[in-house]
Amino acid sequence: MMKWEDVCQAFPEQWVLIETVRAHTNEKSERILDDIAPLKKFSNSPD
Repeated sequence: MMKWEDVCQAFPEQWVLIETVRAHTNEKSERILDDIAPLKKFSNSPD
């Protein structure tokens, strides 16, 4: 499992498909992703 910051560091400037492992809803009804898992990196990420 990773945090969003970890994914950004591991895959800078790339498109990554992620799966939410754990999430919650805050008081503004926004979904907050607590833990995510990267599933696939796309080689055709835009520059």
